[in-house]
Amino acid sequence: MKKYKLWIKKYNFIKNDNEIIEKIIETNDIYHEIGYIYCNSLEKIERIDYYLLEEKNNVKC
Repeated sequence: MKKYKLWIKKYNFIKNDNEIIEKIIETNDIYHEIGYIYCNSLEKIERIDYYLLEEKNNVKC
């Protein structure tokens, strides 16, 4: 499974302004997760950016 960092830009009705939420998810299908976020959000989502987090294997000798 791969880890992704998401930046979700959505409109907040209470603040009457856009806000950016950072979220880290672990999945094999990033597009499925993005679609799930779009479908289950009550706010208007303007944009979702994602970045693949690479895990470094630190091996001590």
